[in-house]
Amino acid sequence: ANGLLTLKGRAAALVEGVNPMLAVEVMMSGALRGLSEAELAAAASCLLPQRAAARSATSPAGGEGDERAEAAAELDLPAPLQRALGQMRGARGRVVAALAPVSATVGVGDEGGSDGGAAGPPPIVSALARATLSWASGASFVESHQACFGEAWEGELVRALRAL
Repeated sequence: ANGLLTLKGRAAALVEGVNPMLAVEVMMSGALRGLSEAELAAAASCLLPQRAAARSATSPAGGEGDERAEAAAELDLPAPLQRALGQMRGARGRVVAALAPVSATVGVGDEGGSDGGAAGPPPIVSALARATLSWASGASFVESHQACFGEAWEGELVRALRAL
C-alpha cells in the first residue's frame, strides 16, 4: 500500500521459526482470543515445523478429508482449543488462496513447504498439542510426552517446547 508495509507485513517480518504469513494471519484473525496460557501454547505448537511422520495424518496439500481426520483426533482437547485449531485451519486456507496466483505463476502447487515460499504454509498439525497442553498445565515432561500417544519423539517435543 503506497510502498509501505502493512501491519501484517511488519508483524511477519518479526516472526521466526514458523511460516510468517500463517502465524500473522492466525494472530490477526482472533483465532487465539480467549485461550488460557496452556491452550495458547498448545495452539502455537501446531504452527511449528514437525517431522514428516507426524504429518502423515495430514497430506501436504491439507485436503479436506485429511483436515477432518485431524480434527476428529482432537476431540479430547478442550473446546476453546478445538475452536482455535479450526480457525487456524481457516487462516491457513486464506493464506493458501492468497498465494495461489503466485504459485500458479511460479508453477508450484500447494506443497506445504515449511519455509512458506510459493509452496504455501505447512498444514496445521496437532500432534504436539496434547503434550504441550499437558506440560504448560504443570505436568512433568514424562507425563506430557505420554499424552501425545507416540505421535512425537521425545527430542521433537523438547525442541518444540524450547521453541515456544
